[in-house]
Amino acid sequence: MRRFDALSDKQLDKNTNFNIYNKPKKDFEYLLFLKNDASDPVLLSGPDNVVWKWNLENFRNSESIVPYHLYSNGDIILGKFESTGIFRIDKYGKIKWKIDRKNHHWIGVHENLLFIPSLKYVSLPKGVAKNNAIGTGMEECNYPESRFETILVIDSDKGKIVQEIDLIPILFKDKVFKEIYKNKLKSDKLISKEEPLKYLCKNPLHLNDIIYVDEVIKNNLKKTGVDSTIGNLILSFRSLDTIIMLNPNNNKINFIITDLFEAQHSPRISDSGHLLVFDNQWLHIDKNKSRIVKINIIKNEIENFYYNKKELFYSPIKGRINLKDGRIFIQSSMQGEIFEIICENGFFDNCSENYLYSAVYSYTYPSVTYTKDGKFKKDNIFIGDFYNHEEIDFLK
Repeated sequence: MRRFDALSDKQLDKNTNFNIYNKPKKDFEYLLFLKNDASDPVLLSGPDNVVWKWNLENFRNSESIVPYHLYSNGDIILGKFESTGIFRIDKYGKIKWKIDRKNHHWIGVHENLLFIPSLKYVSLPKGVAKNNAIGTGMEECNYPESRFETILVIDSDKGKIVQEIDLIPILFKDKVFKEIYKNKLKSDKLISKEEPLKYLCKNPLHLNDIIYVDEVIKNNLKKTGVDSTIGNLILSFRSLDTIIMLNPNNNKINFIITDLFEAQHSPRISDSGHLLVFDNQWLHIDKNKSRIVKINIIKNEIENFYYNKKELFYSPIKGRINLKDGRIFIQSSMQGEIFEIICENGFFDNCSENYLYSAVYSYTYPSVTYTKDGKFKKDNIFIGDFYNHEEIDFLK
């Protein structure tokens, strides 16, 4: 166990539901693939039971190394978050391949293909015409390194880039999407008085998740009347409060859902064919609450939502939904907490919460640190996904 000071008079920060005495302690039904922000990736059978830990001694500053995906043989895909470097390592930490490209946030996986958010830097307004952004308002932007995002399609066996999808030129061909960006840019607030640059000039899209539409997702979408093709990509753009489904074969947008959530993450298609979204900043009702929304894609409206009235549920950034065996697990990243939403009759009718993990004084917790105002500095979660025991072959 790592050292902790259980008798410290320092206060925990308020963004947590637990302390050392009441945090969840029961073993999981599944195995939890976990990466707290300030510690190495681990596989847990319970909140403090580590069954495997990946060695990241081959990397400098392992806190900035984040896992994106776990394979059954113990290999994991890693990235240098917000920096350059994508890796595949084996269960002992040996690097199998490396790609020197930028990466950001969560990826899509289908068989041997990886779909990874990446980016290139474009000088504005100089690069407006070249990137099909005329008439969007970008002509008024004056920013030397605007993040124009791309999707890297990588062969995970060979460690080779198969394709790179340049998003801005494609998306702005769609009149509806173009108008969404244009209106957002008009209403965008200044970053600060010291830096009079609009956020949407600096970061037009902020792609934070990619979902590959496989046969299962295609069939689930069909239940609610949404036609899709296998290979379509569901993309989440935080800067625009927008989620789309893109057909990369013809560069057509199949649907656009916007302004039903704010600064969202983790779009998922439920078994019923609804779009589930981690709505990070539910500013309409409470400035310090998050929620999970259930969206009818055809009607473009929220049918239902989960909102924890009893416990604090708020992650202003990140936040992740993990659907498993018809169940829904929520990663409240900034709180360092994971819980299951248990409902009487589907999502989200008469629901309760079963908290499974808290980063407060956990085995994977780093050495004790405090914030400047004397509060205990709790770790955040980058990824916390559950896997069936049968899915993890390397432990056998």
